[in-house]
Amino acid sequence: MGIPNAVTRNRGSLRLSRHRLILQPWTLVTLWFAVMGAVVLPVSAETVFSSVRVSTGNELLFEAGLQAPGFGAYRTAFLADMEDRSLAQLTIFPERVSRIPGSQQLRVHNRFGLFHLDTDSGVVEPAAHYPAFTRGDAIRTGKLPPLSVSPDGQFLVFFRKSSPAYGDLVLYDVHSEQETVLAEYTPLRLDRVPVSWAPDGANLVYSAGGQLYYFSLQQHRRGRVSEAHMRQLGPGQIQSVQWGHSGSLYYIRGSLVYRIRPNELFARTLYQDIIRIGTMVGKLPFVFDGNFDRFTIAPDGSTMLFTKSERTVFLLYLQGDDYTSTGEVSSLPYLYLPRNARVADIAWSRDDLVTLITTSLRNGEPHHELFRLDLAGDTRSFQFERVPQEGVLGLALDSRHSRILLRTVDGIEIRRYRDWELLDAHAHPKVLHALWLDDTRIALAGPERYEVFDTAAGQARWAGFAAPRTIGFGATSGRPVVSAGGTVREWLTDEQRWIEPTSEELQPPQQVNQHFRVFLESQPEGTPYRNLVMLREDRGVATRRLFDLPPRRYEPFPEYDDEIDFRVFSHGSRIRRREVALVFNAADGVEGLATILQVLRDYGIRATFFVNGEFIERNPAAAREIAESGHEVGNMFHAHFDMTDTRFRMTPDFIQHGLARNEDDFFAASGRELSLIWHAPYYYVSSGILDAAEELGYAYIGRDVDALDWVPKRTQDGGSGLYRRSPELVERIIDQKQPGSIIAMQVGVPGEDQLDGGRDDYLFQYLDVLVNALIERGYSFVPVSTLRDRVQ
Repeated sequence: MGIPNAVTRNRGSLRLSRHRLILQPWTLVTLWFAVMGAVVLPVSAETVFSSVRVSTGNELLFEAGLQAPGFGAYRTAFLADMEDRSLAQLTIFPERVSRIPGSQQLRVHNRFGLFHLDTDSGVVEPAAHYPAFTRGDAIRTGKLPPLSVSPDGQFLVFFRKSSPAYGDLVLYDVHSEQETVLAEYTPLRLDRVPVSWAPDGANLVYSAGGQLYYFSLQQHRRGRVSEAHMRQLGPGQIQSVQWGHSGSLYYIRGSLVYRIRPNELFARTLYQDIIRIGTMVGKLPFVFDGNFDRFTIAPDGSTMLFTKSERTVFLLYLQGDDYTSTGEVSSLPYLYLPRNARVADIAWSRDDLVTLITTSLRNGEPHHELFRLDLAGDTRSFQFERVPQEGVLGLALDSRHSRILLRTVDGIEIRRYRDWELLDAHAHPKVLHALWLDDTRIALAGPERYEVFDTAAGQARWAGFAAPRTIGFGATSGRPVVSAGGTVREWLTDEQRWIEPTSEELQPPQQVNQHFRVFLESQPEGTPYRNLVMLREDRGVATRRLFDLPPRRYEPFPEYDDEIDFRVFSHGSRIRRREVALVFNAADGVEGLATILQVLRDYGIRATFFVNGEFIERNPAAAREIAESGHEVGNMFHAHFDMTDTRFRMTPDFIQHGLARNEDDFFAASGRELSLIWHAPYYYVSSGILDAAEELGYAYIGRDVDALDWVPKRTQDGGSGLYRRSPELVERIIDQKQPGSIIAMQVGVPGEDQLDGGRDDYLFQYLDVLVNALIERGYSFVPVSTLRDRVQ
C-alpha cells in the first residue's frame, strides 16, 4: 500500500488522510466521556462526606460517597451519637453477598466492612473482629479484597496485605475468633482467594508458592495440624483442583486427572515420595495451564467440562484407561468461543443437564450468552445449544436441581430446569445478587434495597437498605428516617430496629441544635477523605472530629520537576498532579486483552494502546474492540521488527509509509483514526525516524517505567536474567513510578512463537492489584496525550 496522497498533517483538530476528513481523536474524548461517564466514572481514592443533619436528641445523620470499581458511585448512610461519637451503619451496599447457612441472614462485604444483614428485620450488624469504618478503621479504596467463606459459614479465609502485591493468607475461626496464618508472603489476587473448600467444610485446599496444600479443619480444632510440607499435595495453582459432590478432590497435574478421596488425603500426602497421590481417573488431550485453563466435574464424577485457554469448552469422559475403553470412535461436543469471551458460570444438575453463561465486551459494554448441553440422552446427539434469551447475568440451581434462578438485567426469573418453562418472575432493576435462602425464598440485593421473594406466594418484601435516596429526621417523631427504592423506614435507636413511619414528612435539614454545631471541613491534598465531619460543642471550647483521619498519607511530590523532552516524551510533570498513564503495546497476540479491557472498565480508566500492522491484520476485531472501548490508540508502525538491523535503511519515506499504512489498516478494521502519537518497535529512537514522523504531525511517546512483562521465563539461550514473577513486577512498578510516569505493559504472551516461550504468570492477571496499589497512593490515570498536553 502506498503512502497517502496528503502526507503533511497538522496538529490541529482537523487533518486530511487520503480523502477522509478527520476529527482528531482527542477532540472526541469529551463526547466519549459524555456517553460513557453516565455508566462508568473514573475511580477516585477519595471519600466525600455529605448530607449532615442533626436532631434535638444529639443524633447525627450523614452520608459517605465514593466510587467503587465495577459498581460506580454509591452512598452509605450513617447514624452517630454526638455525645460519645459512636457510629452505626444504616445501609450496606452489596458489593459481595453470600448466605449464612442455617439462617435468614446474608453476609455482605463492602469497603466499609463485613456485615450480617437480617433479611427478616433489615437490621445490619458488623462482623466481630473484622475491620469496619464504624469501629475506627479506614474506608477501603480501589477494588475490594476477596473473602472466601466455608460452606458451613464457620471459617473465613482472606489476605492480610503486607506489601503492594503480597500478603499473608489467613484463616479466621468465626466462633473462637482465632486467626491462623496458612501461608506467608503470598501473591495477592483481587478476583479470588486461592482456596477451595470441601462440600462439607471439613477440609480445604490452598495454593502457595506454586504448590498445593490441604488443611483439615478437624485437626485444626484439635490443635493437631501437621507441618506444611507434610500436607503438600503437589505442584499447581488453585485452578488445578476441584471438589466433587461426593467429597472427593479432583487434581490435574500435567495432562492427568487424579481423584483423591477424603480418607486418603493424610496418608497419600504422608507417603507421597513412595506413592503417587490419588487415583488416576482421566487423561486430558492437553497439558493443563492454570493461568488460562479451567474445569468443572459432573455431579456423578464421570465427566468433566474442560475449558482450554478460556475459550474452547470440551466435554471429556473421565476414564483412566482409555487404550480401548470406548470400543468405538466417539465424537464429543465442544463450544468454541470468541477470543474476548469466557465462561462466567456453570450449572450442572444431577440428571446431567448443563447450563453455562459466557461473558464478553461488545462496544465497550458487557454481553452475555446462555448455552445448554443435555447429557442424559443419546451420546450421538450431544451438542451445545444456544438459548435465545438475552440479559441473563447469573444463575443458581435450587437444592433439588429442579428449578433454576436466573438473574437478569430486569430482575429475576424462576424456570423449571429440565424444560425451561417460566414459573415466576419478579422485577428488580439492576439487581446485583440473587441467591436461594431456602427452597421457597430468594434473596435479592440491588443498588438501593434488599428484597426476599417468596416463590410460593409470588410476592416480595423489603429486607434492608443498600444505599439511601434520602435521609433525615421525622417531622413528627424526630427519629432517623431512610428512604430508598420506594420504601421508607424509621429507625428506633434504643431498640435497634426498623419500623414503618407514621409520617414520611422530614424535618428541614439542620446543622445546629442546642448543644452541637456540625460542619464539613475540607482536607488538603494527600488524604483519602476529601472532607471530615466536625463537631463543635457549645458547652466547651473544643472542635472535634467525629472520626479520625486514617494515618495513611499519599506519597509526597518531588521537590523539583524533571526536565521534559518533547521529542521523546517519556513522562509528564513530577510536581503538578499525582497521575500516571497506563500504556499497553499490542504487537501480536490478544491473550489478556479481555481482562485488560474489563479491568480498565471496572475502574473507569482511559488508557493508551499502541497497535502495529501485524496485530491489526491478525486481530481486526480486537483492534475494533479497543477503539470502541473509548481508549486512546496510537501508532506502533506497520511492521514489528528490530530497526537497528543493518539490513534495513530507516529512510524518511520508509517511516512515513509504515505509519500511514498502519493508519489505513486501523481505519479499515475499526472505522476509527489513530491518534497522532507513536513509538517504534522495541522503543527504538533515532533523530532520523523522529524527523520523518514529525513531518506527519506525530509525537513520539517513550516511557519511564518498563513493566518488563514482555520478558519470557526462558529464551532460546536459556533463562532470562530480567525475568521476574508478575507480583514482583507490580512491586517494581510501584517502586519506580513517579507523578507523571508512563507505565508500559504488553498485550499477549511473550515468546509465544517459541517452544520455550511464556511465563509462569502474566501481569494482566495482576492489573487490578497494580491499579489498586496506585489508587491507594493517591494516583489517578490519564492517557498519554493528556499527560503531554498538561506540560506544553
